[in-house]
Amino acid sequence: MKKIVLIGSGGHCKSIIDSIKGLKKFDIVAIVEKKEDGLGINKIEKNEELSLLYKSGIRNAFIAVGSIGNPSARMKLYELLKNMGYKFPVIIDKTAIVSKSSKIEEGVFIGKGAIVNANVIIKKQCIINSGSIVEHDCIINEFVHLAPGVTLSGRVSIGEGTHVGTNSTIIQNVVIGKNVLIGAGSVIIRDVSDGVKIYGNPGRAAGTNE
Repeated sequence: MKKIVLIGSGGHCKSIIDSIKGLKKFDIVAIVEKKEDGLGINKIEKNEELSLLYKSGIRNAFIAVGSIGNPSARMKLYELLKNMGYKFPVIIDKTAIVSKSSKIEEGVFIGKGAIVNANVIIKKQCIINSGSIVEHDCIINEFVHLAPGVTLSGRVSIGEGTHVGTNSTIIQNVVIGKNVLIGAGSVIIRDVSDGVKIYGNPGRAAGTNE
């Protein structure tokens, strides 16, 4: 198995660990975080140790820090790790269904029971959480987080850094801008501009996502 280091040890990390163990493709050698969580995996307390891990021959890293409305921490970690030379595998839980015609970039996590259908494009470092459905021809840009139970109908486009809340639905052909925050349970029936906070059924703007 290939060795891998995880960065972050919160709830999202636990989901990733569970998926990795189910795949049996990677050996988690360290988690970069100070907190204790009882998972029995060695923890590294300083980011500086990442350089030593790389020099020791570990080439794979995965960002296990979640994001709700602001992916800046994930973006900074990505740049740090990328500059060190780390590679970012795609982690797809064994229970997920992913079309062979989809295109998935580095560092994407696809959780339990998620469905990714034909001709979908998922760009780097996205989180497609448990039970999400991404229908045909959707485009999901960098650092997007689809929370559990999200449904994207066909040909939806999601801009970079956007968070789509739990159990939200976006109907077909809708374009969502960059850095948008969509509240849980929302139904989005029309295009959404960059940087908007929106919620409800149908979705209504509620200020900016700063």
